[in-house]
Amino acid sequence: MTKGYWLVTTTVTNPAFAEYVEEFQPWLESLGGLVFAKDMES
Repeated sequence: MTKGYWLVTTTVTNPAFAEYVEEFQPWLESLGGLVFAKDMES
């Protein structure tokens, strides 16, 4: 399978987003992906 990068830059104002990120990462890793940079306090 071809590998690629998904780059996202955004401003999120909903405090529940951090909870979403914590659930997203295990799912992504189960597919063989990884988060190599994350800044929740930019």
